[in-house]
Amino acid sequence: MEKSRINRILLRFVFSFLVAILAPCIALNRASAEQAKSLDILIIYSTGNPFKTISDMEAHEVDAITTPTPAEENCGSIANKLTVALQDKKLLVRVAKATQIEHHNEILSARLVVLGSPAYFGNVSWQIKKLLDEKISRICGKRKDGLARQRIAAFSMAEIEESAQDVIQVINTAIRMCQGRLGPTMTFLTKHSKRELKQRIDRFANQLAAVVWSEYSRQ
Repeated sequence: MEKSRINRILLRFVFSFLVAILAPCIALNRASAEQAKSLDILIIYSTGNPFKTISDMEAHEVDAITTPTPAEENCGSIANKLTVALQDKKLLVRVAKATQIEHHNEILSARLVVLGSPAYFGNVSWQIKKLLDEKISRICGKRKDGLARQRIAAFSMAEIEESAQDVIQVINTAIRMCQGRLGPTMTFLTKHSKRELKQRIDRFANQLAAVVWSEYSRQ
């Protein structure tokens, strides 16, 4: 009887010890998970080296072939202005270059992911292509339903509307292959005035915010 009582005391001691050790770890992991889920929107963009538009290029300016966005307004400036517009709506937003995304979990941590790319002869930039090939494809390999539970939006910038739409289509194809749906989307053109760019950014911000709010209402 005495031995049984001692065993019970030892078991209680061991249990209390384990709780004391593991509780902070569990709380930390839970806090980290909640912090990850608290990110409303992740804007991932690529802008290359904004140098000249295609129309401005000279034959000898080989480097300009891979840098079709103008210096004053490009996907980087649009991403930053979009971030401000969304933050004004009290949303938690992170903006990052495609090359700064190190792990596919960064994509999964946000309620809505926005991809932005300039048009490179009807295609996305190599940075966004690499992101699709390495990070998005990793999600498809890790999860049976791929991007079915992830909201993805996109914007593009080009000299002509057709090229901008081509970029959206490339992103859309990649997302659909991972069982995801793309939308909303927005295109920006180098010929747009500052007023038109602002109107499009504000309109896009409203659409993105509506997606996030709808996600909150579903929870």
